[in-house]
Amino acid sequence: MTDDRTSEPCGRLARRTAVPLLVALCCASPLPASDLAALVDGGRWEELRALGPGIMGELAELYRSRQDPAQRERVAGAFYQLGWPSEEAAAALLPDVEGETVEPRLRITAQYALGRVSDDPMVIQVLLRNLRHSRGLRIRDKAACALAYDQIHLSPAQKALLFRGLIGSLDDEKPDVRRIALQALRIHTGQSRGYDPDGPREERLEAMGGWYRWLDEYESQL
Repeated sequence: MTDDRTSEPCGRLARRTAVPLLVALCCASPLPASDLAALVDGGRWEELRALGPGIMGELAELYRSRQDPAQRERVAGAFYQLGWPSEEAAAALLPDVEGETVEPRLRITAQYALGRVSDDPMVIQVLLRNLRHSRGLRIRDKAACALAYDQIHLSPAQKALLFRGLIGSLDDEKPDVRRIALQALRIHTGQSRGYDPDGPREERLEAMGGWYRWLDEYESQL
C-alpha cells in the first residue's frame, strides 16, 4: 500500500500535532467563508487550527458547496490535517467515499480523511466494503491504507471490529484483497501468523483460525 500524495509508503505522512483543545477554543473567532476558503486552499493548517474545532461545521459546508473535485479534495485534506472529530464533516465526506463514479483522487483523499473525523463504527464498515468490493484496485488499496493508518479515534473495542473485518477479508476471492488485508493487519499487529495470501485455501483457512484465536484473546483483555 502506498500513498499517492507522497513518494513515501502509506502512513509516513507527517502527523502534525494539534494545539491543545482549550487553547484552540480560546482563540476561536468567526471568519468569513471566503477567508476560510483561502486558508484551506493555501494549506495554512496552523491558522486553521488556531480557529478551533468550531470551524468543522463551516468546513463541511464549504466541502458540500464545491462542485469541482480538486477544490473538494483541498477541504478533505484540511479535515485530514486537523484530525478533529465532527459528525458534520463525516456526513459530508461519506457520499464521496462510497460513490463508485467519484473522481478517484477525491475519493481516495476522502477515504483518508473519514477516519480522522469520526470514530463511528460505520466508517470501518464503509472502508471494508471499499476494500473488498470497489471496482478499482487503486481504491481498494487506499481503503486498506485508511484502515491501517487513519482510524485515529477508535477505542480498543472498536479496533476489534476493524480487526474482525480485516481477518474476514483474508478469505476474499480476490488475491489483491487478501494481500492488502494482511498488510493492514501486519501494520496494526506486527504479525502475519503464518498466513500466505497466495497459498491454497485450506492453508489460508487454517491460518485464519489462528487469527481468530488471536482476536478472541484480544477481546478477552478489553
